Formats: sequence, structure tokens, C-alpha cells
Amino acid sequence: MKKNNVKLTYPHGLYSAWKRGRLHYKWFRQNRNTFDNDDLRIVRNQHLTGKHFGEWFTAIHYAKQRYRVLVEKYTYGIHIRKRAVVCEICGGRVLELLRNWETRYHCQPPDLLVFKEDRWFFVEVKRGRDSVRPCQIAYFKKIEKVFGRPVVIVDLSEEETLIGAERRRVSTLFT
Repeated sequence: MKKNNVKLTYPHGLYSAWKRGRLHYKWFRQNRNTFDNDDLRIVRNQHLTGKHFGEWFTAIHYAKQRYRVLVEKYTYGIHIRKRAVVCEICGGRVLELLRNWETRYHCQPPDLLVFKEDRWFFVEVKRGRDSVRPCQIAYFKKIEKVFGRPVVIVDLSEEETLIGAERRRVSTLFT
């Protein structure tokens, strides 16, 4: 799994803006092909603690590369549209196995399902002190072995302080 690690950085202050509620509605409007009403409902209730920032930021990163992305909870029954997309892209057996393994490994599937044409893979986002837990390592290795698809681990961190003009240029990409 080490070979699938990716490091992403976000502009200084972006995480704080998320927690203050200044980004999720804007990102939702700008990325309607990525986020649905269920995603917005979940974030609206949890953004104050910073939850879902990394997943949304990373989803936008892949969407800008012309991938389609399912954000979190794509195996759960309440998310009918997402489950249908998983079945269409990956097959019903993949959805069934992910749910079964969730119980076996005592952790949720990777945060994102990323796809373009016949290529698809999973992404787990870690930010700050968060790290991949042993149960996740075992679960993700099983996914890679059985499906032959990578689980990319994104290490997300705040950029080092940039000089004025460069900071403004970078922050306009996501705000």
C-alpha cells in the first residue's frame, strides 16, 4: 500500500474557513457532479468540528482531473444513488463484499470511490495526526488483493506559509 501514497496540501486558512461554515455551500454549488444533497446534509451537521473537510477537498482535487467521485457512505442503504453508481461502475459483488468486510475488519470502506471510464480506485484521506489504523490496513490490503484496484492513501496537510501574491493565487483555486 505504501506505493499508493499521495501528499496533497491545502492553502493556509482553508480548514478554518471550512469549520466556520464558509466553504461547504460554495463547494457544493461549484461541484454538483461530485456532491449530492446527502453529502451536503451530512456536512451541514458536522463542519464545525472540521469533519469531512479532507474528503471534500480531495474529491475536488480528483474532479478537477476529470474523475467522477463518490464521497463517503457509498455502501450504505440510505444512499440509494451512490449504491447504484457503485454497482454500475464496479459491480454488485464489489458492493456486497465491501459491506461484508466492513463488519469483518471493524472499519468503514475507504473515503472515496474515484472513477473515469473503466478505471476505478479507492482513496482514504488522512489529515493532521490522523493515520491509517491496523484494521484499515488489513481491510485495504484485502480490497487491493481481491479487486486488483489500489487504495490510495492521501496525506493532506496545510501548505507552508506562502508569500502574498502566491498565497492569493493558490487560495482562489478552492475558495
